Amino acid sequence: MPDKRLKVFLDTNVLIEALRGNRAASALFTSKPEEAVSYVVDPVVVQELLLASASEENKTNLNDLIQHLQVLGAEVPLSPQLLESIQAMRNRLVHTNELLILGAARDCDVFLTYDNDLRELGNVAGVATKTPEEFLAELGVEP
Repeated sequence: MPDKRLKVFLDTNVLIEALRGNRAASALFTSKPEEAVSYVVDPVVVQELLLASASEENKTNLNDLIQHLQVLGAEVPLSPQLLESIQAMRNRLVHTNELLILGAARDCDVFLTYDNDLRELGNVAGVATKTPEEFLAELGVEP
């Protein structure tokens, strides 16, 4: 039977906020949201998360957190509209990892991030981008 849950891609900053105890980011991993969604990341997010969680306390929390995630492959979404948006942002840094993350998120129903540049690029690339707070509100869950 196919999984009817929403496929939700989580950006590194959302996972780091969950490790730090951010109420909205942590609330994503409670039972009600997890009944409705399947959380996915790509290898780039896993790499960034491992680098960001170097302390022993975060390693323990990371082990708990990683159990909620599925790791996907990635492709770079280089459409003319996306390239135009990237060029328009030439005075701001757009890291290659962000393009890889956005590419992996394209096949998901929702991409959760706190990164305003990624939210803007996601909208151009046709990826529904939201903050965890916006997403939880849509699910009727209070952080």
